[in-house]
This record gives sequence, C-alpha cells and structure tokens, in this order.
Amino acid sequence: MVIGTFPIGKVFIFTMKQISKPVSKLLKSYARHHPFFRRIVCIPPGQVYNNLEVRLKLHLLKLKQPKRVPPLTPAMATRIGADILGEVIVMSIGVFLLYYEVTRNRLKSEKKHEKHREQRMLLDQRIGSLYTNIDRNENEIRKIKAALSFELENYRYRDDGCE
Repeated sequence: MVIGTFPIGKVFIFTMKQISKPVSKLLKSYARHHPFFRRIVCIPPGQVYNNLEVRLKLHLLKLKQPKRVPPLTPAMATRIGADILGEVIVMSIGVFLLYYEVTRNRLKSEKKHEKHREQRMLLDQRIGSLYTNIDRNENEIRKIKAALSFELENYRYRDDGCE
C-alpha cells in the first residue's frame, strides 16, 4: 500500500519495532513487582536458561557435568526470565512482521501475475480471432477466385462461339 512514493507498510513495521521495546520493558517491570507473574512466568525460564547455560559451558570446556546445577537467586532468575520474556516478545513481533511483509509481497506478486495472465488470455483470444478472420478471408478469396475463373472461362467460351 503506497501513498505517492511513501511506503505505509515500512512505516507500520518500523512503528511495531519501536513499540515492541517499551512493551518489553513494561513486562520486565511488571515481572519485578508482581509476585505471581514473577513466580509463574519469569523465574522458571530464568532457572532453565541458567541450567542450560552452565551445562553447555561445562560441555564446551569438556568438564564433568554436575548432577544438579545450583539454582539462581529469585532476583537473578527474575531478571534473566524477564529478559528472556522481553526478547521472546521482540522476536515474536519481528517474526510476525516478517510474515506480514512476505505475505503482502506474495499477494502483490500474485495479483501482478494474475493481471499478466488475464492480459495474455486477452491477447490469445485476439490472436485466435485474427486467425479466424484470416481463414474466413482466405476462404472468401478462394471463392472469389473460383467465381472469377468460372466467369473467365464462360467469357472465353462465348468469345470463341461468336466468331
């Protein structure tokens, strides 16, 4: 959708990117101040992230894996979980906007191809009509030639018989 040369779609995408950052900060703040949200939504991803990070680092260093990774403090788990939640939101919005842009371009392309198909069909119909007219004209020319040939023969016959 373009108004003049100003792409509305790109402005929409830029606006959504800009809005996603404050929304992410708001969720982080909400997680810090609301115990239920912090306990259910933020701390578990923070602990899982810590567990995976410690195990991955130990694996990369080729050290022995511990049976149990010590959990983070609730404050650190909340901070990490809120950061993860914010990043998930930003990435989700980014993926949505990418999907939106790809879909919009695909529909635009399909519409363009459909228009070309219609023009092609119209041209094919016109060409078919021209071929039909050519065939009809060739048949008429043959009939006229045959009639002229017949008249010419009759004329010669009459000229030969009169002398």
